Order: sequence, then structure tokens, then C-alpha cells
Amino acid sequence: MKMFALGILVVAIAVLADHGEGQTIAGYTFESDVIDRAEIDLDMADISSLTDASEFVGAKTLYENGLNSVKADGSIRTIRGLSTSAGTKMTGQPTFDTYEAYWGSPNYGDNFVIQALDGTGMFAAASNIFRAECATKGAQYQIVWMYVIHELEDGRNDCLAGDINDNIGGVQAVDEGWAFYTGSLVGELGTEAGQLLWGLAEKRATNFDTITDGKATVNTRLLELWKKLQASSQSDCANMREDIDEVIRLLLIPLYQGALRYAYRADPASGFGGGSKEWGEGWAFVAALLPMAARESPDDVAYIRSNFDPESTNAPVGDGYEAVMDRLYSSAAKLGISAEELGTLGELNTGTPTPTPSDSPGTPTLTPTPVPSGSPGMPTPTPTPTPSDSPGTATPTPTPVPSGSPGTPTPTPTPSEPTPTPVCIDAEWIEARGLEKVHASDGVGELLCITGLEELPCGTRDHVLEVTVDAGAARMRSASSTLRTYEEVCAERECTTKVGRFNGVLHGDAHKLPIQDGHRVTTVSRRGTVWSGLENRIVVGAQKLESVYVNRAMTYLQRRNSAMHLSKDADA
Repeated sequence: MKMFALGILVVAIAVLADHGEGQTIAGYTFESDVIDRAEIDLDMADISSLTDASEFVGAKTLYENGLNSVKADGSIRTIRGLSTSAGTKMTGQPTFDTYEAYWGSPNYGDNFVIQALDGTGMFAAASNIFRAECATKGAQYQIVWMYVIHELEDGRNDCLAGDINDNIGGVQAVDEGWAFYTGSLVGELGTEAGQLLWGLAEKRATNFDTITDGKATVNTRLLELWKKLQASSQSDCANMREDIDEVIRLLLIPLYQGALRYAYRADPASGFGGGSKEWGEGWAFVAALLPMAARESPDDVAYIRSNFDPESTNAPVGDGYEAVMDRLYSSAAKLGISAEELGTLGELNTGTPTPTPSDSPGTPTLTPTPVPSGSPGMPTPTPTPTPSDSPGTATPTPTPVPSGSPGTPTPTPTPSEPTPTPVCIDAEWIEARGLEKVHASDGVGELLCITGLEELPCGTRDHVLEVTVDAGAARMRSASSTLRTYEEVCAERECTTKVGRFNGVLHGDAHKLPIQDGHRVTTVSRRGTVWSGLENRIVVGAQKLESVYVNRAMTYLQRRNSAMHLSKDADA
């Protein structure tokens, strides 16, 4: 197929100041250096964008190999590793033992995500959008969720053993737990959108009106508990058990809220109307809470599961959202979670969807419907057993995807995000903007230095890219920085023109440089080895479910010794 090169875009983001104790995320100040743990949310953000675009091969590669969470020894932490190491690290910890017993495997989280990515097992008949929701949320709300709890259990065990520094690099486990809970994207005050559990709690609190002082009530209470545990882990081991158990109880609330929301949205008879996406989201949340719920209310669990499990012979929420939501409220009550703590889904009161960052435009207006009582004392419907490997598996309904053909109109953006101006990087675009070309010395190609602030659609924030190239840097991180020229950056950092080692990844929604359909992104190492399966077709658009930005596609890049090639298929 005829191709012509547009050049090699090598973008590296400025290195953040040294991390260490004293840094704050979401109101919690660390006493140890754990930011590398928090940075696993950058992998999660990219996996989410890739699965939304049905780029399952690339998402699986990132899930298995990681990119952004670099350990002290230079190796890369992976989301998959958080699950596959669980049998060794977590056996004997009560919550993990509950989940392992329910699913029958210590790798239950990895099994769920890999099957969703591969379209095998319980997802063999599922649509791409159903698989995407389960792969992403399985990683977030089964794997990372459990690892957060593990870190607290580990901190307690270290305290009891009299060794509070029993972690690689002297990092305290309680701090690590908060890093995995929040991620790195939420900001010092927790006001930015997140990709992990802090972000989930904020979204669901908006849906259910469970907010205290502008923050999710769950997050407010967890922050207080984590600060208490941070202090206790150094001297007061006896009180940690009670506080950890309360953390676990609170961690279940956003999962139940997610299940409640999508019980309503996935029901074809509801005002929302259902759909494969809603069913997939519902199953992802339900699967994440089933083991805990099964300890106290196995009948509720069998009933709830039969309404979401893709292998069930029951239709999606086939028993009706009111009955399923009642069972969810009942199940939560048996775990000590009150109906007041869960709140009431705003859509049921107003008939209008409560907005969240994940809501796509064009959401239908809902017909007002009665609110389930949620009373723990309400009659319990007869449980429906969950069939195993039923031949009558219901196939999720496929949803339209962008055609990807040249000339396809740009999808309507989400209300929370401005429409970026599409940029077609071709010879004319480069020449018109006077982009400086700096030849690399290792033969991989050219470095395009972006030098015009006004040329780049950069979302709503007042900063764009800072281009750096440092042949000796072992690690690059993202930063919010003003645009500077290649010469200015190199003069400050004493860089060379070599591109032997760099991280070509753009992080954060502030950096959006969409490439028009027809361009491709391919990763190439210095040795010329192309990672198989990592060629990604880019579609322009602000709508999350129908587009991938270059900052997401670039996460395919190898951690070191990589270059990014932008090329165009002339026959496309």
C-alpha cells in the first residue's frame, strides 16, 4: 500500500520536580515517595480510550506491559501485575480471600479483563462496546480496587511486625494505598477528573447527590480515615483493623451506586431505553461487588447476577429495574450500607440523566419514573439461579461505530469539553506554520519541534506542549508547562539532538492534538522493530466513544528507545 512519510514526531514532556515525601494528592500529604504508584492511572486513562475505540490489541499490550508507572529499579509496574501477583501477596487477607473463593481463582481480576479484551469466555458473544466497558472497569474496580485494600492490609501487617519500612524504597504501604486510590491526575485538591477510585466516587456522588462540602461524601470520609491510618501505621496498630474495615465498607458504596445507575439504564423498559454499553457497565459494577454481597445475601446475589451476567439466559435487567434496584439496596443494607449513604439516582426524580464526564451527547430525555423505596425491609423477590455456560447466551446489541472513512463529520463533543480544531499534519501544514525540523543523529528520522501556541487546540487550559529531548534521561514525566522552543529547552537542560531515550507520551486532557482519519500511528524502536498489533487508526472527534486523540495513541510507544512515525495512506 502506497505510503508517504510526513515525518517523525518526537514529543517528550518536561520532567517533573523530584517526587518525595511532602507531596499532596487530593488533600492527603504523603510521608514517602509513592507517586510512581499513582501514575498507573495514566495507563488506565489510555486503556480506557483504546478500548472505547475497540483497539483491544493495543489496550491489551498496555495492560500487560505498562508504560507510566516506573519502579525505583527502572522496571515498569503493570495493571495486570497487580492481579497476577495477588495469590502471592494477598492470600490470608480477608477481602481478597472472599473474592478468590467466589470466583475460584486468585487471578480473578486478570481473568475478567483478559477475557473482555480477547472476546473469550463469558465475553465470547459480547459486542465490542460491552467488552470495552468490562475491560476498563474490570481493571479499575476489581484489580486496582483490591490492590488499594491490599496496601492497607500490608501496612497493618508491617505495623504489627514492627517494621513500618517493609516496602521497596522505604515507601509506607498506607501512602501507597492512597496513591492507587486517587491516581496522579486528580490534583493536589482532588478537583481534577480521575481515572481510578477517587474519580468514580466523585461521578457517582453527582448522580446520587451524596456530596459533602463539594466533594463526594465517600471521598471526604475516606480522606479522614486514610490520614488516621497513616498515623496509626507508625505507632497504633491495634486501631487499624477497625478503620480498614470501614474503608472497605465505604469503597463498596460507589460500586453499588454504579450498579444501581446501570440497572436503570440497562433496562429496555426504562425511560433510558437500555443498550449494550449500559448493560456492559452494569455487569462491570455488579461483578465487582458480587463476592462481598454473597457473604451476607447469597439469594440477592443470585437474583442480581442473573439480570446482568452475559451468560445468563435472562435478558438484560429482565426482571425490571425497580425489582433489581430493590435487591441492590437490600444487599447493600446487609453489608451495613444504608439507603441514605447510597442516595437516590437523580434520573429517577427528574427524568433527566445526571451528567457525568462519561455521558455521551445525544442521550435521550428520560420519562419520569417512580423511585424504588430501597427500604431494607421490603419483600424480597424470588431469586433466579444463574445458569452456567448456558447455550442460550444473550448477545449484547451492537452499537454503531464511526465509519472511519475520510470526510466523516466530526462527532458532536461532550458538553464538558470544547470542540478541538482538527489538525491535518501534512507537508503544507508543517510549512505554513514554520515548524522547525531538527534531524536526529541515530537515523530514525526527524524531530518536529512545535513552536506555535496558537496553532494547537489544547482544550481549556492555558498551557501546551514543552518539547524536550534528553538522550541521557532514564525517565520522562508529564508536566503542565508553557510552550517553548526546542533551543530554549535544550539550553536549559543541556540536551543533545539525539533521541535515543525519551518518552513520547502526552498526558492529560489539556494536550489534545487530533489527527484526521487516514493518518496512522506506529511505534518503532531504535533497532527498527515494530511492535506487532500497535498500528492504530485515528478518528477525529471530541466524543470519547468515537475518537482517540494522539495523546492516547502515543501511549503505544515503548518506554525507552522509541520513535513515533506519523504517515498517511495515500489510498485511504
